[in-house]
Amino acid sequence: MQVPIGDDDQSNFEDTVQPAEANEEEAPELKLKPLPEELKYAYLGEQQTYTVVISSQLTHDQEGKLLSILKRHKTAFSWTLKDIKGINPLICTHRIHLEENAKTTRQPQRSLNPHMKEVVKNEVFKLLDVGIIYPISDSKWVSPT
Repeated sequence: MQVPIGDDDQSNFEDTVQPAEANEEEAPELKLKPLPEELKYAYLGEQQTYTVVISSQLTHDQEGKLLSILKRHKTAFSWTLKDIKGINPLICTHRIHLEENAKTTRQPQRSLNPHMKEVVKNEVFKLLDVGIIYPISDSKWVSPT
């Protein structure tokens, strides 16, 4: 069931959805990379925190309006991995339904060069630590500890 949101309902909706304001001290530190000429960095917080990439072709007025909207809703963005909320598997779990006579096959594991293998392993551990992914019951996962 969908409920249309009118102009007067919109303000009530925004009031209920707004999370608590983030602290400037908790802002992530990023390594900024060179950007193409048509893009530039802008900051939503004090002391150059909460970095966003915007078009460098915006007028001063357009840039000001864009940044004010982004500042007003900066809590809607995930600034670190820990800000990303996973979906509870009780709510949404993908299942592959096979025909009764379908034969399952297992593909051989692909090999990675040692450098990429380490990068992938670190990324998987990061995602496990913050709860975005989790081991399943029939996996052969080994704890990093």
